[in-house]
Amino acid sequence: MSIRLRDSIILENSFRQGLNIVVFAPYDTVPRAVRRYDTSPYATPVETGHNGYARECIRFLRDSVRRGDLLAMVACDESFTRFKRDTLLGELVAQLKRFGAKLGDSLQPSSSYALVGSTETIRSPYAEMFAANGAIVRSTVDLPFSAASLQLPLPMLSVGGWKGAKIIGRGTSFVTALRTSSAGARDTIQIGGSWQPENGSRYQLIGLSLLADQSE
Repeated sequence: MSIRLRDSIILENSFRQGLNIVVFAPYDTVPRAVRRYDTSPYATPVETGHNGYARECIRFLRDSVRRGDLLAMVACDESFTRFKRDTLLGELVAQLKRFGAKLGDSLQPSSSYALVGSTETIRSPYAEMFAANGAIVRSTVDLPFSAASLQLPLPMLSVGGWKGAKIIGRGTSFVTALRTSSAGARDTIQIGGSWQPENGSRYQLIGLSLLADQSE
């Protein structure tokens, strides 16, 4: 499993039997917290290098991730087994929905899952990928780390068959859209300049971002 920021590896390990979580402050590319929780059916001691089990994971998500923080989470290989066994899966899904998750209700013990979200993206996460039977999931997404950026949330607008988009502005201007492929995979993209949609994909408008020209 790995979480990368540009060319830097933030988290890369073989801890596959649990949830791997990285938390960023809104305008900082250095992680504020890195956590690994053993939520597999096999309880390994905390001394092996994790931060607890299912209950501790839920407590961290509920009490330690602050409003506006960016949350990145990856999981596979029976990572949700302990939640289901301890009747905590519903509580986990409720916490994930706080960060914009839409696919939490589909999670099963053998699911592979990746989520990048924030309490500020409650209507939709920055990225969310799900596979039911342990297949590899991967997502690449641009995140707003610059304090000089202005983000204007817009109502969710299903535009389905865009013919194209053209963003014109001084400095940097782009819109953020939730893309859903014909297979149901979802991720978040940023559109700037001239752009053409992919055949078979649907797009929902999420926000408008403006970054001033630094020379002004």
